[in-house]
Amino acid sequence: MLEKPGFSVVVILTLAVGIGANTGIFCIVNAVLIRPLPFREPDRLVMIWETNWGKGVSQGHVSPANLIDWRDQSQAFDQLEAFDTTVFTVIRSDEAERVSGSRVSPELFRMLDVDPVRGRIFSADEAQPGQDQVAIIGHGLWQRLYSSDPDIIGKTIRLDNKSYEVIGVMPPGFDFPKSLEPAGSTNTTRPELWTPLALRDDELSLRGARYLSIIGRLKPALTAPQAQAQMELIARELEQRFQENQGYTITVMPLYEQIVGRVRTALFIFLGAISFVLLIACANVANLLLARASARHKEMAIRLALGCTRARLIRQLLTESMLLAILGGIAGYLLAMWGIGLILTSLPEAIPRSGEIRLDAQVFGFTLGISILSGLLFGIIPALHASRSNLNESLKEGGRGSGQGSSPDRTRNILVVSEVALALVLLIGGGLLIRSFVRLTSVPPGFDPENLVAMRVALPASKYGQPHQKGSFFKQLIERVESLPNVRSVAATTNLPLSGTNMSFRFMIEGRPAPPSEILLAQYHAVSPNYFGAMGIPLLQGRDFTERDTETAPAVVIINETLARRFFPGEDPVGKQIKVTYGKPVPREIVGVIKDVKHKSLEANSQEELYIPYFQNPWAFMTLVARTDSAPENLVAALKSEVRAMDKDQPVDSIKTGEQLLSASVSRSRFYAQVLGAFAAIAVILAALGIYGVISYSVLQRTHEVGVRMALGARREDVMILILKQGLVLALVGVAIGLTAAFGLTRLMSNLLFDVSRTDAFTFMLVPLLLVGVALIASYIPARRATKVDPMIALRYE
Repeated sequence: MLEKPGFSVVVILTLAVGIGANTGIFCIVNAVLIRPLPFREPDRLVMIWETNWGKGVSQGHVSPANLIDWRDQSQAFDQLEAFDTTVFTVIRSDEAERVSGSRVSPELFRMLDVDPVRGRIFSADEAQPGQDQVAIIGHGLWQRLYSSDPDIIGKTIRLDNKSYEVIGVMPPGFDFPKSLEPAGSTNTTRPELWTPLALRDDELSLRGARYLSIIGRLKPALTAPQAQAQMELIARELEQRFQENQGYTITVMPLYEQIVGRVRTALFIFLGAISFVLLIACANVANLLLARASARHKEMAIRLALGCTRARLIRQLLTESMLLAILGGIAGYLLAMWGIGLILTSLPEAIPRSGEIRLDAQVFGFTLGISILSGLLFGIIPALHASRSNLNESLKEGGRGSGQGSSPDRTRNILVVSEVALALVLLIGGGLLIRSFVRLTSVPPGFDPENLVAMRVALPASKYGQPHQKGSFFKQLIERVESLPNVRSVAATTNLPLSGTNMSFRFMIEGRPAPPSEILLAQYHAVSPNYFGAMGIPLLQGRDFTERDTETAPAVVIINETLARRFFPGEDPVGKQIKVTYGKPVPREIVGVIKDVKHKSLEANSQEELYIPYFQNPWAFMTLVARTDSAPENLVAALKSEVRAMDKDQPVDSIKTGEQLLSASVSRSRFYAQVLGAFAAIAVILAALGIYGVISYSVLQRTHEVGVRMALGARREDVMILILKQGLVLALVGVAIGLTAAFGLTRLMSNLLFDVSRTDAFTFMLVPLLLVGVALIASYIPARRATKVDPMIALRYE
C-alpha cells in the first residue's frame, strides 16, 4: 500500500465518498426510524383521533365530553391523556415574545415517563381552574429568555397578561408534541412551554367543540387494532346518542406511525439509493484492484512457486483490502461529521425527530460494519483472480499479458455494466423527483408573492375580549402601516395562503335545503377590506369588501370559484344568499367570486372557501400582509415598531415574505429532489470514472494490437471508433439492465411524486441518453490517446 501511495489515496477517497454518504443518511434514518421513541414503552403509546369522512376529516381533534365518555367506557387503555397546542405571549419588562407550547393533562408527562432536569411536573390538583397558574419551560427557552437562571424554579413569569409560577425546566431536545399534528398539517413549530390543561365545568360538557389531541397507553398485551375495534363500538354508541357525533368514528394510530409515517418511505428510499452509490464505489475499487493484480501477476506467481498456498495468498490480499476499507471508513466518518451539519441546515422542518440526529455509537457501528462489508465486496474478486496465476505463463520473462487470460477483463466489464445500471436507476429516480418538484413549483398559488411580507398578531383575550376592541386594534394597525414609506397596500386575514391552517364551517344555500345526511362545509376566512388586492388575488365577479362592510351593515360573503362551480353551475352566484354557521346561522349575500387560492399546500386540490368581512366578525388572531415597492425584508422592523407603538406588550411572530412562504411550502419536495439528485450525480461520476478506467486499461493492454492495426493501414478514426465502441457497448448493456430495474423500483416512490408518473416517458428517454453521452465522453479520452500510438513503438511493445 505504501509502495503505491497514489493508488491508495484514490481508493480511500472513493470509499470515503460512498461510506461517508451512507453514514450521513443512516444517521438520519437511525434517529427518525430506528431509535426507539424517548418514552417509556413507546410501542404501547397511541394517538386517538376522530374521523368523519363525510366532512373530509381523516384525523380530527376530540371534544372534552367525548374524551370523558372514552375514559369511562374503554377497557383498552391504562391511560388517556389530552393536550392542546397553543401559542403563549411571554411578557418581560423589555419586550414580549410569542412562544409555541401546549396545555397538557397533568398525568401526561408521567405517562410518557419524562422528568424535568430542574423542578417537577404538574400535580393532579393543578388541573383545576384557578390552580393552573403554573408553567414548565423548555430548555432552549430557559437559556434564551432567562439566561439559564439556576434559580428559575419558583419565579413568576407573565404569560398572556397572567402570572405563572415556573415549576420545571424540561431536558434539552424535548419537543413534545411536535410531529403529532394530524395528517396534512404543516405546523412544525417546536413547543417550548407547557401549562396544565384545566377544563372548566362548561367545557367538560362540550360535545361539538373539538380541539383536544388524545394520546393513550394501551393495556399490556393489547394491540392497536384490538383497541381500534373496541373504540369503534364506543363511537357507534355515541353517534346514536348525540347529534354532534353524527358521522364520526375513531382512528387509533400507533404513536410511532403518527410521527414517522409521512417520511418513512422517503428515508428508506434514500438509504437504498445511497447503498447503490456505495456498490458503485466498491465496483470502481474492485476494478482498480483487478488492474493492480494484473500488474502484480508475476509477484503472485513467484509466491505460489515458492510454496505459498492460494488460501494464504487470498488472506493476504483481503487483509490489504480490509486495511484500505477501514481507512476509507475513517475518512468517510470524518466526511459524515462535516456533512451532518450541512444536512441539518437544509433539512425541512417537516422531518420529525430532527433534534435527535447525531453521530453516536450505533452510527459508528454502522460505519464500521459497512467498511468491513465493503472490503469484502471489492476485495474478494481481485483476490480470487490474483490467486489463480498461471505459473508457466507468468514466469516467462518476455511473456506479454498477465497470464490470467480474459477472465479479469470479463469481470471488469461486468463491474462497469453493474455501475452503469445502478447509476441509471438513481438517475431516473432523481430525475423523477426533480420533474415532480418543477411541476409543483409551477402550480399557481393563487396570489402574487412578489414584494409581500406577512406577520401574525394574536391579541390576548384579557386585554381585547370584546369584538370592537379587536376590530379597532387591527383597523388602526392597518392605517398606521399604510402610512409607512414604500408601502403599496395593507390588509389582514385569519388564514394566510400556504400556511396549512384552515377553519371549516357549515353553510346552507337559501332555497336549496340540503339532504339530512349531507353536511356542506367550506373553509372560512375573515379578511379586511382590500385583502384580495393586497395579495394579488384576482376578483372574477362582483366586488371586493369595503370599509362600509361593518357589523351594522348587511351581512355579505365572497366565495371562491370552486364553490361557485360546484353549487352554482351555469349561473351567476352574485346576489344569491347563503347561511354561514358560526355560532348562529347568519344569512349572507354573495357579493363576489375570487380565483382559487392554495391554502393547505400546492399539492392539495382547491376546496370550497368562504370569505367574511373581518369587521363583521372580528377575530383575536390575524396575519397582517403588506405589499411594498422595495425589498419586503426592509419593512419588518417598521412593522414591529408600529405594533409596539400601539401596545408595548404585544409581540408579533411568523414573519415571512411571500417568497419564503412559497419556499417553505415546497421544502420537503425540494429536499427529496436535492438529496436523490445529489446521489445520482455522485453515481454518474463514479460510473464515468469506472468506464474511463476500464477503457484506459483496455487501451494499455491493446497497445500492440493498435500498433499492428495502424501499421497495416488503419486510420486514426478507425481506432477511435474501435475504442469508443467498447465503451458504448458496456454503457448500452448497463442501460438496458438499469431500465428494467428502474421500471420495477420506481413504484416505491409513487407517493413522493406530484403530477408525474413513475414511468414518465420523458425521464425514461432522456436519462439513458444522458448516461450514454457520459459514457462516450469517459471513453473518448483513452480512445484519443490510443490514436496517438506510434506503430513502431507499439510493435516493439514488451
